[in-house]
Amino acid sequence: MRVASADTNRAIKEMIDTVSESSNVSDILDIGSGSACLARILKRPVVNLDRIPEMLKEGMIKTQEIYNKLNPLDFFIVGNARAMPFANNSFDWINASYSLQYNAQGVKYQRHLEEILLEWNRTLRQGKFGSIVLPHGVTQQEDFETFRDVLLPKYGFDILFAGFCKGFSETKELLDGWRCLKEIKEFDRRTNKDGNDLIKWLGDEKFNLIIQSFPADDYFNWLFPYIDCPFRRPLSVDSNWDKHEVEYNLDLVKDIVNEETVSVNYEIPGRVCSWISDLLANISSTKPLIGICPSYKKEGLWWKKHWGTENYAKLISLFPEGFRFVLLEGPGGIDTCNTIQFLNKSKEVINLAGATNIQETVAAIDMCDLIIANDSGPAHIAAALKKPLFVIFGPTSVTKNQPLSRNTVVLKIEKCPWVMPCQGTEYFKKCRNPVCMTALTPEVIMQVVQKHFIENKKEVFV
Repeated sequence: MRVASADTNRAIKEMIDTVSESSNVSDILDIGSGSACLARILKRPVVNLDRIPEMLKEGMIKTQEIYNKLNPLDFFIVGNARAMPFANNSFDWINASYSLQYNAQGVKYQRHLEEILLEWNRTLRQGKFGSIVLPHGVTQQEDFETFRDVLLPKYGFDILFAGFCKGFSETKELLDGWRCLKEIKEFDRRTNKDGNDLIKWLGDEKFNLIIQSFPADDYFNWLFPYIDCPFRRPLSVDSNWDKHEVEYNLDLVKDIVNEETVSVNYEIPGRVCSWISDLLANISSTKPLIGICPSYKKEGLWWKKHWGTENYAKLISLFPEGFRFVLLEGPGGIDTCNTIQFLNKSKEVINLAGATNIQETVAAIDMCDLIIANDSGPAHIAAALKKPLFVIFGPTSVTKNQPLSRNTVVLKIEKCPWVMPCQGTEYFKKCRNPVCMTALTPEVIMQVVQKHFIENKKEVFV
């Protein structure tokens, strides 16, 4: 299939889970595995084949718990998909997500793809399965159709599902129905398809403000002479590290609102507040409620600003009797919060990870007496609600990202072998051990929190 989704491996997981209900799927090979992305989503050992040793080493580090006592040399293999170092009939499932374009000829040319498919046929057991995701940026529809209708059948593969998804179509489907949208226009800069029509349309319209996404600078600057608009603003300019992210959004408001001050009211529906109150009723209502927001993201580089599951669990354990806790996280942090709760069985802890939407999260934070979080969305919600907030910073910029509230205490330790903050530098990508986070101990944070309660005359630590 050809998709435009960052959630590909989760889709592959759903396929494997579905097939596993009726067919044994024991041995899985991930071609072009990178840092063992599929293994981390599946939470099970997968054979990882990649041409870049550094990516495989990163995968080993990130999957130590998954592979446990297994020999990593059996599962992390440097190799070429055109001549795989595996015996015939070795696998029940072979996957390649966004990796086939990295063969010498890309997806448009057939010779190398045919060699890869021959290897798939050789190493895949009879009647078993494969999944292939072609990248939308370099795959045209005719290439996809050739791959589906010619190459796969030629080498003995029966197709259970094949879909060609277009990023613009998905975006349009998402936005259709929004009352504030007058029209959605598509323009393919590679082929100049509809380019003249787009110029005419832009010339006939009058705009009050253009909000320009950052990558569009190089693509569409030539269009602006055709546009009647007094203001143009980029969404963000990451090179300016002295300017807070909120200021970029305020710049947009200044262009379209005459008043010097703008009041924004956000009301949480009563039913949402009642539902959250009922959930929290399972723990004592007379004790201070501490909100814990680990905000753990496994994807990309953002795991580096996660303080650590064990640290959050230890911090809760350091609190004396007289406190209750609520864990707030999205679906991606369910395992993290389950572990934190498990390690604090003697405490009053309610786990709402994956159980709340944004409105419900706002309601839960509003009911807390204090929030402890890392640099994340829930921290900014707590600041907006003027809650006492302790926010943990490491590799990201405090100047650019800190929650804007007088009730916010930034917890940060200046310990890094390179540069702090490293966000926006080459070191952010290179760092494999963010000591700026790991060196900040639960005991240090506990001292700061204890001081807060004593100064506010809440004698819970006495």
